[in-house]
Amino acid sequence: MTLADCEQLTPANDSFDDSGLYLMSQLPFFDNGASDDIHRAAAIMLSIRIDSEFVNVYLATYAEGKSKEDALDAISAVLQKAEKTITDLADEVSKNYIFLL
Repeated sequence: MTLADCEQLTPANDSFDDSGLYLMSQLPFFDNGASDDIHRAAAIMLSIRIDSEFVNVYLATYAEGKSKEDALDAISAVLQKAEKTITDLADEVSKNYIFLL
């Protein structure tokens, strides 16, 4: 799981079944005291790392009509919103990637 690989979830402690309910504000990268600019920068950096792992490790390709920029924008938009869940993130991933493995 990419969020675990990016040290946002700990597989030993977090049930996959329950992880979809986690809010972005509950993940380590999200600094609840930070400004919107800091949230945006952190989200962009994490979305680049997630995209790289999807493409290079899981051999994902971009969905028809989608580009790397589309995928990064969609992931980053979710990561920036404290109230969004991992399920919301997964929905955007599903819209933007096709996984071959």
